[in-house]
Amino acid sequence: MTITGGVLASPNLGDSAATNLLTLDGGTLKATGPLAAGSRNVTVTATGGGLDPNGNKMTFGNLTVGGTRTVVASGVPTGAPAR
Repeated sequence: MTITGGVLASPNLGDSAATNLLTLDGGTLKATGPLAAGSRNVTVTATGGGLDPNGNKMTFGNLTVGGTRTVVASGVPTGAPAR
């Protein structure tokens, strides 16, 4: 899944398999409930992207940052260290 602009608000991202990647390319993912996707890797492109926990716990696999990662609101996304 690629978020290229704007905000995608979701309580569920579907299949969280390691092969089902999340790419932030100028967009923001806003959690409307806890997001537990410990196997899903996240890539932030050079365009940047945001993670908005909205007070919820967000869990991801590896985080690869090619741009500016922004975390807004309360709560902290968790996952492997950024590369």
